[in-house]
Amino acid sequence: MDLLTPLSEAFEKPTDEPEVELCVTVLNINPGNNRELMESCRLLKEYMLYVERVRSYAKEIPIREAVDRAVTDSIRDGILVEFLTKYRAEAIEVSIFEYDEETHMRQEREENRELGREEGREEDRMEGEWTKLVSLVKKKLAKGLNATAIADMLEEPEPFIKELIKLIEDNPGKTEQELGKLYKDK
Repeated sequence: MDLLTPLSEAFEKPTDEPEVELCVTVLNINPGNNRELMESCRLLKEYMLYVERVRSYAKEIPIREAVDRAVTDSIRDGILVEFLTKYRAEAIEVSIFEYDEETHMRQEREENRELGREEGREEDRMEGEWTKLVSLVKKKLAKGLNATAIADMLEEPEPFIKELIKLIEDNPGKTEQELGKLYKDK
């Protein structure tokens, strides 16, 4: 799958309004993808094979050893021979950095997913508390209690309870959830 991506998404310091925006086509060169491109560009295909070896070896042995082994095996098997022979040390260091960055990005994405799930659970909990509070205020109002008494009983600040009562009175027939959205949006 190819993906048209604004280059600004790769900036270290994201900006909403880059001075110049360039959209690039990101091509998936993992095994089994873009076969026609792989067959037409020998170096790109060899690079894909090399990266795949690094990934495969890294599942079994530490990354530095995996990269060194991938370089040695690739040279032996005729993959990126000229480049890896001439720039072996640099290729190893860059490969380790790239692999660590790839792993880091994967971990970051997972941590962000978990953070999102936690935030969602927190929002659900807060929405539940809001629903209960509005429901209690409605019940207390139905019993004829005033803002001061309700605030005292619910141990909430009186100005907040007055604001909540006004919201309830201005929006009869709205559910607790709808009132919560109205309160958040103001």
